[in-house]
Amino acid sequence: TGYFRPLPVSSDSLIAFRYRAKGFQPVMIADEPIYDVAAIRFLGQEIVDRHPIVKDWMLGSPLDVEIDTTAFEPFDYRGLRDVRLGTVYPILEVYKDRVAYGVRLNFQDPMWLHGIDLTASYTPSPSGTLADDETPHITLKYDHWPWTVKGTVNRADFYDFFGPTKTARRGYSVGLKYDGVFTTDRPRKAGYWLASEYWSNLETLPDAQNIAASFSELLYIGANINFRSMRRTIGGVEPEKGIRLDMNGMVNRVPRGQGEFPRYWVDLDYGFLLPWDHSSVWLRGSTGKSHGDRDEPFANFFFGAFGNNWVDHQAVSRYRSYYSFPGIEINEAGGITYAKLMLEWTMPPLRFARLGVPRFYTTWAHLKFFATGLTTNFDDARYRTNHVNFGAQIDFKTVIFATMSSTLSFGYATAVTFNSEIDRLMFNEASQKQTYEFMISLKIL
Repeated sequence: TGYFRPLPVSSDSLIAFRYRAKGFQPVMIADEPIYDVAAIRFLGQEIVDRHPIVKDWMLGSPLDVEIDTTAFEPFDYRGLRDVRLGTVYPILEVYKDRVAYGVRLNFQDPMWLHGIDLTASYTPSPSGTLADDETPHITLKYDHWPWTVKGTVNRADFYDFFGPTKTARRGYSVGLKYDGVFTTDRPRKAGYWLASEYWSNLETLPDAQNIAASFSELLYIGANINFRSMRRTIGGVEPEKGIRLDMNGMVNRVPRGQGEFPRYWVDLDYGFLLPWDHSSVWLRGSTGKSHGDRDEPFANFFFGAFGNNWVDHQAVSRYRSYYSFPGIEINEAGGITYAKLMLEWTMPPLRFARLGVPRFYTTWAHLKFFATGLTTNFDDARYRTNHVNFGAQIDFKTVIFATMSSTLSFGYATAVTFNSEIDRLMFNEASQKQTYEFMISLKIL
C-alpha cells in the first residue's frame, strides 16, 4: 500500500517510508494489531473458478516445433522497391460542407522506412453547385525520414465533419519538408525543419480558412528552429516545468512579380512548479512581424478560437498555439504585427479509481485556467486592436472499448475586444465588445 520497511521507535509507534511523487517520505504509523484485513483477491484464480474452460487454453511446448524443417527465404532489402500495399478501406470526407466518398490506400516496406498514403474521393454535384474541377479530391503523401513529400488536389478531410476548424481547400499543391535534429539528450531536445509548398487555383489562405486569397497562386518557403526542455513529476499527466522555444520564418511569394511577404515570429514558454503537488504556472509568450501591406491577406497573421473540433486527432490543448485565441471567432483578429502573452495555471490531476464501466471509463481529469492578452498592429496606433480573454479547459482521460485511449475536453472562454481607431471611425463599430466561446472535443486515439 505504499509503505515498506517499518522501523521500531517506541512501544506504540513505528517509522515507515511512504512512496510519494517526490520520493520516500518518513511517516509514523501506530504499532497495533490489525484484525480486519481482508483476504487478497487473485483475479486470475477467480477467472479459473468461474470459467474452468480456460484451464485447457494452453500453448504447446516450443520443443514440438521442428526448427530444422522450417523454410526461410532470405532476400535483399531494396528500400522503395519493396513497398507493397498494406491496407485499403473506404472513407468519407468533407469538402465545402459536402460529403465526399472515396478510398484510402496505405503502402509500406517491410522495414517501415518508406510509407505512402493515398486518399482519393469524389463529391457528387448533381445540381452543379460545384465546378467540375472541384469534385475530385486527392491527397498523396510519401514519408522517408527525414523527408516528407505531399501533394493535394482539392484537399478534403474527414474531421471537417466535426467543425468548426476546416482544413479542406480548393486548389492544387505540392510540398516538400525536411526534419532535422540537433540533439535528443532528454529531457532536452533541439531540432529544426525546412519546408516549401506551391499552391495553384487557391480560393482561401492555406492556413486561414475564413480569409479569401488575393492571388490564386502561392509559393511558400519556411523554416523553424525549436528547443524543448520540459519535465513532469511522477504522477503528472503533462509537462509541469521547463522551457520551450520556437523560432519561425517564412516567405509568401505570389506570381508575376506581384510581391513577396516575409514574416517571422517567436514563441517562448516557461513553466515552474508550485508548492501544491502537480500544480504549475506557465507564461506563454509570442510575438511576430510581417512585411507587407496591411490589406494584403498573405502578409497578415490571424488569430481566434480554441481550434478544437468536436471529434479531433490533433493536440488537446490547442488554445496554447500562437494562432489560437479562445473567445472570438476563427481568424477574427489579424495584423502584420502582434504580441501575445498568456498566464496559465494548471491544477493537479484528479484520478478516479472507479468511474465508468469496463467498456467506457475515465482514469483522470485535469483542469487548467488561462488569461491572455493579444495586441495586433501595435506598430500603428490607428490600426491597433487589443484583445483580452479569460477561460478554462478540463480534460477527461477516457478509455473506450477497454483498450482505446481518448481525451474528452470541455472549454469555455470569454473575450473582450477593444477595436482600433480605424474600425470605430470607418465602420462605426463600438469601442469594445464582449464575446464568448464554448468548446467540446473528443480526441480519439
